[in-house]
Amino acid sequence: MKRKKLLVFLVLVMVALICIPNGVNASSKTDEYIRKISADGENIIIKSVVPKNGMEADFLMNGIVGKYIDPQDYEFYAWCEGEGFTTCIVEFWTEDYKTEWDSTLGKDVVISGEKVSYTLNAIYDVPTNEVSVINNYISRLRNMEMDDASGWYTLEDLSLINYYLTSTKSELWNRSAPGRASKFVKELNDITEGTDLNFYLEVRAGSQDETLMYESAFGPMTVFYGDYAYSFKEAGLYLKRVIYIPENTADTKEAFVLAAQKRIDDYLGEDNEVVVSYGGLLSSLEAGSEDSEMPITSDGNYYNIEVLGRTYKFYIVKGASDKLVEPTYSAKNISTNISITSDSGRVPLDTKIDAVKVTSGAEYERILGILNLEDNVTYDVKLYSEATEDYITKLEDGTFEVKIPIPTDFQGKKLKVYYVKTNGEKEIFTLDEDQIENGYAVFNTNHFSIYTLGYAENGIENPKTFDGIGTSLIMVIASLIGLVGATIYLKRNKERA
Repeated sequence: MKRKKLLVFLVLVMVALICIPNGVNASSKTDEYIRKISADGENIIIKSVVPKNGMEADFLMNGIVGKYIDPQDYEFYAWCEGEGFTTCIVEFWTEDYKTEWDSTLGKDVVISGEKVSYTLNAIYDVPTNEVSVINNYISRLRNMEMDDASGWYTLEDLSLINYYLTSTKSELWNRSAPGRASKFVKELNDITEGTDLNFYLEVRAGSQDETLMYESAFGPMTVFYGDYAYSFKEAGLYLKRVIYIPENTADTKEAFVLAAQKRIDDYLGEDNEVVVSYGGLLSSLEAGSEDSEMPITSDGNYYNIEVLGRTYKFYIVKGASDKLVEPTYSAKNISTNISITSDSGRVPLDTKIDAVKVTSGAEYERILGILNLEDNVTYDVKLYSEATEDYITKLEDGTFEVKIPIPTDFQGKKLKVYYVKTNGEKEIFTLDEDQIENGYAVFNTNHFSIYTLGYAENGIENPKTFDGIGTSLIMVIASLIGLVGATIYLKRNKERA
């Protein structure tokens, strides 16, 4: 009886294997994964420029799988082939997947783990919005060489502290980490002007270990804008664990600790969660722990920097004035041309602007009903950090400088920026001449919501709602009229009595 049950089970397994789409050992988990990019498991719409060659097709498909699927319990490899690269294959396998040659069968057989393969028919949805602008930024990016570490994008000093402080998954072996960390690199931010481009860097080589004084990642980098992929390059990212201190610092480890802590405190504010302490001699570390790719001349010591309960080994090195620079958060939204900057060290440097022009809807009508402007442009402005996986709605220890482009027909008008609270109260930013810069309205705020740039004819705002001083004056007059009326009424009643 037991043998019969076992035989039935084996028959069912064989039938299942025969009936599986794509001729593979299907897994409900991988089916779930593949449907994140293919609703039916057979066809896929790829929002991307069409690859020029097989290497770009390889970079593209692996970028899509890594960005949108990110399978935590499977390794994967993907590529596209055929005419127009319209046949795309995605393979998943478990870490314990192993095969062994079976001489009887004359082929490899699986001895452990699981491997699943999907073949997808691809249709390309080629991007049309902001293409020239985005390509201009992409043209400035370098195509890296793996054996040229000095040419990699480097993240170091206070920018690296910002990354460790704000990123929930900072280790480069996390699939999404290298792309996110790239947004913290000053050089990359300068090249792209802080625009809302995103990077996915697939790690095919690199170094990452708790004992090391650096981290590195190298591989294909896909450049995304929104849901669309625009470019595929090879890139290298280097986390250089070094803090620079003034050249006049005394040559003692105690002085080095104090100087490094001061720079961090000046950047983040006194109330922060970063602590610098002495670690030990570099010679006491395991062989190969020091930074050999980008050698650093130091005092022969390593120092511990604790960030949110995690401890990293750092060099502390005297640096010239060009090294002692605090990072400035700077971002720009491509579609609206709105830009935002801040000196606060608490803002994650990868934060992007999510700005949408508002032209309709109940909230828009409510705001315009209160403001009663002659003309306006209204934006719903949000800041989002992939590092923290959250929106930044308010800044407690500083402000943001916001630049909104001024429409041509607003020129010469007395402009103001408005924020209308839910209770109807207005926060008004009156723009002086020095707050109009090269066609932009400039103002400072510590929070984000819906902002309206506009003007009222003859400087009269909102006569319908009698807001502000007008409201107060009318209420006083109304009170006086009521008081006079009550006095007359009481006097007449008294005379009648």
